[in-house]
Amino acid sequence: MLLWYNLILTFAAFIALPYLILSMVKQKRRATFLHRLGWAADSKRFLHAISREDRPIWIHALSVGEVISAEPIINSLMERLPAQKVVFSVSTHTGMRTARQLFSGKVTALFYFPYDLYFSVKFIADSIHAKAVVIVETDIWPNFQMHMQRCGIPVLLVNARLSTDSFRAYRLIGGFSRNIMASFRYIGVQTEADAERFIHIGAPAERVVVTGNLKFEQKSTEKPSFEQGNLRVELGIAAQRPIVLLGSTHQGEEILGVGVFKKLKQRFGQLLMIVAPRDPGRAESIGRLFREHGLTVGYISNLAYDKSHDQCDALVVNTIGILRRLYALADVAFIGGSMVAEGGHNPLEAASFGKPILFGPDMSDFADVSQKLTTAGGALCVHNERQFHEAISDLLSDKIYCHQVGQRALHVFKSNTGALENTMAIILKTIAMGNAENAPTRYES
Repeated sequence: MLLWYNLILTFAAFIALPYLILSMVKQKRRATFLHRLGWAADSKRFLHAISREDRPIWIHALSVGEVISAEPIINSLMERLPAQKVVFSVSTHTGMRTARQLFSGKVTALFYFPYDLYFSVKFIADSIHAKAVVIVETDIWPNFQMHMQRCGIPVLLVNARLSTDSFRAYRLIGGFSRNIMASFRYIGVQTEADAERFIHIGAPAERVVVTGNLKFEQKSTEKPSFEQGNLRVELGIAAQRPIVLLGSTHQGEEILGVGVFKKLKQRFGQLLMIVAPRDPGRAESIGRLFREHGLTVGYISNLAYDKSHDQCDALVVNTIGILRRLYALADVAFIGGSMVAEGGHNPLEAASFGKPILFGPDMSDFADVSQKLTTAGGALCVHNERQFHEAISDLLSDKIYCHQVGQRALHVFKSNTGALENTMAIILKTIAMGNAENAPTRYES
């Protein structure tokens, strides 16, 4: 099966070659391509600088969301094993920017995860010679798993979840899926439902552990109103202005936000809308859209004072790494990717500040979290523009109700901790077991 996988991968790469060449016009593609092949000069210098005797722990996260989930693990490793070297990889350009903000000075090195091509995997993995590899949430690749097995290096999958679509896909590849799942030393999953799915597609039951969701391990803010006041001063926004924040939005959600905002503005004259698109590269086009609808628009590039902010109807975030703190500003927070078929995004960043939360009907990527929030009354699901408008209007017009909803969200956030301790338990156990002992079954050819 692995042979067939590599034949298909090679054929797909050949077919996709014209697209890859054309995609080099995009800065984010140019920034990652040679690094992930193992050909970039600075990547080679970094890899050769790592001593094989260091045997670092290798943490990998696909992109921005997974990088943020990995932060508690990095901090815990620094605290518990201060002499242990840690290296960190990502797969995307935006993931690298976030990782540099969070981990520069903490980890020994930051680098891009290799493409699942034999020569790329071998060069990068052999240069690092890790003691163990910890993959956060996603990014499972057969050639990488096989090579780690050959080297006797244990691989853990943590904070794992398996969506309905992914579950179906793994079931289609049957025995190959079982080999992939059997290659992990442990799989730490978010929920019991995830555990059942992983076991069903071939993960050995004794290696699947329900650890909980690391996204609950972000620090909450004990005084959100104090943080909100400080941030308003920093950005130059008047204290009395109500703020609706649309976080991690996708195309189609901003135009919905405009319609709701214009109706709300008739009742709440000083209302300010802040929009943080999932892709900051869309900020300019979003700004043009807002101006076409008669709104005065500004941009937030950093958390710095700008006297023009308070003169705007809407502010568009055109950078990454500041959304979580911006949730402190919100009177109401909307979670993007949920009014379109994108599975939603993490609502816990807003919950950690005690904010009332709104999201659309598609929160499939955060089904367990969103259900906890709605059941507790800390979040409301809205299905269309009318419900969106009514929910915000009700919250802004009743400060007591607004505060109560936010406190329920905060309670959900605080009452579901424990994932970090559970996750660290399997990481530390794996390190203590050593690399060769109890190695998983090898791939079948």
